Amino acid sequence: MITGKQIKEAEELSVECNISMADALSLVIQSERNEILKKAFVISDSDKYPTGLEAIAMGLGIEDKGRGI
Repeated sequence: MITGKQIKEAEELSVECNISMADALSLVIQSERNEILKKAFVISDSDKYPTGLEAIAMGLGIEDKGRGI
């Protein structure tokens, strides 16, 4: 679902970069996807606030054996 915030950002990008609204919206959504992936693959400093993949690994019982997992 496309949000009002995404549409507003796409409109601004479309005007600033002189690109179509469709291209601008595609870039906005891709940027958001990239942020989600970046947050999922970051390793946290503590188990109290694990990232997405760390929480999955912890749920599966995978332990850190000095390999940065």
